[in-house]
Amino acid sequence: MRKKIYILIISVFIVPFNILSGQNQEIITRSPQDSLSYFKKELADLKTQNEIINSKLDSLIMNLTLKEEKTKTKNDLQQLLEDADQLSAKQKEEDIDISKKFHSGERQQQGLNPNFSVLGDYYSSISSKNNKFNQEPSDFTHGYNGIYMRSLELSMVASLDPFTQGKLSWI
Repeated sequence: MRKKIYILIISVFIVPFNILSGQNQEIITRSPQDSLSYFKKELADLKTQNEIINSKLDSLIMNLTLKEEKTKTKNDLQQLLEDADQLSAKQKEEDIDISKKFHSGERQQQGLNPNFSVLGDYYSSISSKNNKFNQEPSDFTHGYNGIYMRSLELSMVASLDPFTQGKLSWI
């Protein structure tokens, strides 16, 4: 066991340390002018790579927006077609319901009742003056302290049958 430990220690001192570290380290000595031109070249390369990546991203964004607009218009068109189908189905249902329905005679009798209307045009006046000129209605005054009727109209309208309507008016 001791032999193994001695061999291990001796092999460590004999084998160079840079081989064990696994890295070859080269020291590059450059002048400041060379390093400046090197960094300028690297910066130019990075700028061109950035421009290429930006153009690719812009084209991808454009493609995505175009696809989105196409799907939106397609979805809008699909929605309009569905709405049109629903409306046409409703119109078909309404067309079926338009046909005349017959009810019992009791409900039809209400349709034969006449419509009466009474229209009146009245005016009134109140005055605190006791002038004889304003007491009675005349061509120049309406009188005072009273309610006066200008006109009265009575009207009666009724359906005689589905094709005829009767009207009676008294003015």
